[in-house]
Amino acid sequence: MGRDSESGLITGERLLDDVDRMIADAVRFGRPLSVAVAGLSAEGGPPDAADILRVAGLIQSGVRTCDLAGRLDDGMFLLALSGTPARAAVTPLTRLQQEVAELAPATSGGLRVAVGVAALSGLMSMEELVVRAIGLSDQAQQRGPGMMCLDPEPAR
Repeated sequence: MGRDSESGLITGERLLDDVDRMIADAVRFGRPLSVAVAGLSAEGGPPDAADILRVAGLIQSGVRTCDLAGRLDDGMFLLALSGTPARAAVTPLTRLQQEVAELAPATSGGLRVAVGVAALSGLMSMEELVVRAIGLSDQAQQRGPGMMCLDPEPAR
C-alpha cells in the first residue's frame, strides 16, 4: 500500500517507513521532530467518506514540503513535522482544528479533531513515537472533541 484510495494520503507501510526516515534524519542532524495524530470525530457518529476527504484536503494543503501527512485509519491522520518541537506544532495544528470546525455546514455533522503531539526524544523508534502520539490523541479525545495534548518538552 502506498496511497489511500479514499483520501489520497500516504498510508500503510510506506507511511511508517517515511516516518522512520524522518526520525533517522532528525537524530542524525540533531533537529527536533514532532509527530501528531489527529483523530476526527463527527457529532452524528463516525465521520463519513466525504468528511474524511475534506479533512484530508485540509491536511494536504496545510503541511510544508518538508513535512509528512498520512492516514492511519478511517478517522485518524498522522502528521510528521520536521524541525518542529511540540510547542511549535501547536500553531499549525490549532489552525487545522479551526478549519475542520468551519467545515461543519458542508459535512454530515459537526466535525472536530482531537490531536496528540509527541516529540522525538533521544533514540526513540518509529513505533514508540507513533504509539506515543496515538496515546496523546486518545487523551485529547477523552477530554473532548477539538482538544489537544502535547508531550512534555524533552530535557536538553
